Amino acid sequence: MSLLKFTYNLICLFGIGLMVNGENLQNGEEKCSATSIKLPLPLFEQLQGKWEGYDVGDQHRQRIVLTIQNKQLHFFRDEDFWFKTTFTLSLDKDPYQLHATIQESADGETDGEVVDAIFKIEQGVFKLASFSSDNDTPSKSFDSYPSHYVLKKVSSEQKDGINKTNESPDAIQFDLFKLDASNLF
Repeated sequence: MSLLKFTYNLICLFGIGLMVNGENLQNGEEKCSATSIKLPLPLFEQLQGKWEGYDVGDQHRQRIVLTIQNKQLHFFRDEDFWFKTTFTLSLDKDPYQLHATIQESADGETDGEVVDAIFKIEQGVFKLASFSSDNDTPSKSFDSYPSHYVLKKVSSEQKDGINKTNESPDAIQFDLFKLDASNLF
């Protein structure tokens, strides 16, 4: 591959806001005409915001809320099970890995511990599974983990518990918890 073609492909893949063949490549939302690649939003930007879902291993399907702002991740299930963390990403792994350091927790006993997880975002679904730090090569299959999370981003219309659509909150919750992500990955 020539250096020119490599550089062009790199520009297309990262969507850094340049004009290429008359197309604006901002925010990773436009198509790069020469390679016909749909540019994804950078992964870090995709993670930002509020996510709601459940633990697939939990027969009660208790609601899980993840809020990600910059490099802070807040995990909340209930008043007795929540964590405030900072995190780093390993994007050179397949699947991607997230390493969260617990800053604060409901019980206070896990503060300072590191939780490692694999994750992916596909078709608007955020899948996350924690694995033992002792295991250098975690399984790539989310279904191999007895407990893993399936989450969907809360739209701006639903932020702060305010539902600005015509749907009732029960209908939205029903749809969220009826989500079957087994076909997505």
